[in-house]
Amino acid sequence: MTIQVPRSIASAPGLRFPLTDNQLLIAMGAYEGISLVNKFGLNAVVGTANEDLWIPSGSQVAMAAASTLEVGSTDADDDGAPVDTGARTIRIEGFDASYDALDETVIMNGTTPVVTVGVFLGINDAFVLTAGASLGNEGIISIADDSTAWTAGAPDTAAAIQAKMAVAAGRAEQAIYTVLNGFTAYLTNVYVNTTTAQQITWQLVANDNATGIETIVMQGRTEDVGGAIAIGGYHKFTEQTTISLRALVDNTSGPVSGGFDLIVVQDSIYA
Repeated sequence: MTIQVPRSIASAPGLRFPLTDNQLLIAMGAYEGISLVNKFGLNAVVGTANEDLWIPSGSQVAMAAASTLEVGSTDADDDGAPVDTGARTIRIEGFDASYDALDETVIMNGTTPVVTVGVFLGINDAFVLTAGASLGNEGIISIADDSTAWTAGAPDTAAAIQAKMAVAAGRAEQAIYTVLNGFTAYLTNVYVNTTTAQQITWQLVANDNATGIETIVMQGRTEDVGGAIAIGGYHKFTEQTTISLRALVDNTSGPVSGGFDLIVVQDSIYA
């Protein structure tokens, strides 16, 4: 199949050179049904067993069934009704039990958790949509399933947490992504970094939610302080596949950050 670049973008009047960078053209919206996704995360205390690269540390426990979510903050100023100085609204981009896109904007209520209208099976992204004078979240914002109690703006059960924002981060930093129904994702690269003087082992893992089969797609090691970049070679991930980046350290514990980039294609347009 040949995908044509719209002439109006590729050689628009006034351009000093033709646009030939396909990823730039995707970002500009030149290709209908194709988008770029960057997922990145930080785990500040990775141990000697594999853990997801995400803010809560440990590994995410996927919800067994779709559920409403609860969103709360450890700071009362993250409030949208009445408006305060911190995060006022949070945007959740996730999916339902059929792995179809499900997005919702939640009005924050400080340390009191707010229940979503939508029934989610998982979250691909969450970020501060509007804020007051602080221009971001003043507390730690957690998004959890509705099975747990909350204390002082934080879920009592760590396993219930589906996403978490560090103070002032404005986004849930987690190197985890689920391919939605009707889409295919292609890996372009993976990157991992550490600030500890020890070796880390990392894995990019794909879980086929339709069959439950989990596969290691890529694996590598970094030496001491520094990072590693692996070219993905356009590895293909089909719909309903959860992609996650994990790591472990050789001794004690330490911070590890990393992420991966995807080109996501709508199947109905490019089948």
